[in-house]
Amino acid sequence: MQMIRRLLCAVVLVAAARTLHAEDLDRVFDRLESNNRLRGSVAIAEGGKIVYSRAVGLRDAKTKNDATTMFRVGSVTKVFTATLIYQLIDEKKVTLATPLNQFFPQIPNAKQITIAHLLAHTSGLPNFPTPRDYADGWVLQPQTKAAMLKRFAAVTPDFAPGEKISYSNTGYVLLGYVIESVTRSTYDRQLQKRIAKPLGLRRTRYAAAIDARSYDFNDGKWTEHTQEDLSVSAGAGAIVSTSEELARFITGVFDGRLISKTSIREMTTPFSPQLEGGERKGVVVSKLARGADQTIYSHLGGIDAFSANLVYFPETKTAIAITMNAQNFPMNRLFWLLTDTRLGLASQPLSFEGIAIPEATLATYEGVYTFPQIGMDITIRRDGTQLTAQATNQDAFAITAIAPPTDRFDALFWDRSGIVIEFRRDPNGEVSSIALFQGRGELRFKRKP
Repeated sequence: MQMIRRLLCAVVLVAAARTLHAEDLDRVFDRLESNNRLRGSVAIAEGGKIVYSRAVGLRDAKTKNDATTMFRVGSVTKVFTATLIYQLIDEKKVTLATPLNQFFPQIPNAKQITIAHLLAHTSGLPNFPTPRDYADGWVLQPQTKAAMLKRFAAVTPDFAPGEKISYSNTGYVLLGYVIESVTRSTYDRQLQKRIAKPLGLRRTRYAAAIDARSYDFNDGKWTEHTQEDLSVSAGAGAIVSTSEELARFITGVFDGRLISKTSIREMTTPFSPQLEGGERKGVVVSKLARGADQTIYSHLGGIDAFSANLVYFPETKTAIAITMNAQNFPMNRLFWLLTDTRLGLASQPLSFEGIAIPEATLATYEGVYTFPQIGMDITIRRDGTQLTAQATNQDAFAITAIAPPTDRFDALFWDRSGIVIEFRRDPNGEVSSIALFQGRGELRFKRKP
């Protein structure tokens, strides 16, 4: 029976690899790279085996990215932190109900905040860094644990623990400190002992210096971004890794090589029925739209101008990992390009020379779109087959269609300064908003009536 299972597994892997259409993916990445849309690497694993890997662009001023290039992965670190916590739970060294005051009584509401609250982003502790933190510049300097705990002790909670969900880096930095307190060790040593060595990950490290630099796209060229000190993000965002090792890591988590089935179930279960949503206790859980009704376990990451996306499909044991050190293309579109190709579905063809969109469709995009929080409107106008966008108190600029509408997305446009615009429709099919992407940032503008 074991032999039959192994043979069946091999057949499934071969079949999956054949549906990857690697040549199609290579053509997509060739176009993205040649049009200054991204720098970085991607990897797809089936059953823990890497079946597609591609690196594009430069990691610094002159060296090309390759499969061994390590990137800062930002908040994808949280999946590692959650995994280490669940290992401690499996070993009965802590529980989901363990209160934070057992470790750090100086934190506001520490008696009421539990490990589960921190994992599920429902502790009420405010998120950081804030714009003020960046303005002050302290996030660029090394910080001790004592200094970070002093900052957290001075915050005012946004709400009572368990009242609602609000994303909090603060909670995951504290979880990293809990790991160190329970093990009487360092996060880095525990990462190597409990995750990296068992899975054979040689380029997955904590707060390590790397060769890659991150870049913004300004005035038609890449410019280097300043770097945060990784002692600040700690258990919330300090891991560096490669796309291939991330894919192997997430597979190792959910195939039971790192944590128990009970902990996997807890990681993917909402904090409570009243707080049902995508955010769980370590990953985001959602459903794949269009073409295949599959569950997705995922987490996004971003730090400096680095960005990452780690996704696992439990039904097919497929992992997709994206690590970028320069991004001038929407991460969600990049993910769907990879997913569509893996599933053998028709994806949106990309053409940075521009593609034709019917005038009747273009006419549905005309209007004024607003983002009140920053006091800006964007006016979309049509002149025949050409669309222009004009922000408040700025000159109009032409936007060119690079991907046509589909049943999942509407058309994607870009301009040569590095802005990408995607029109969004509501359930009734009416254009209701635009998403404006520049680098890894996204702004959502609602259409005015």
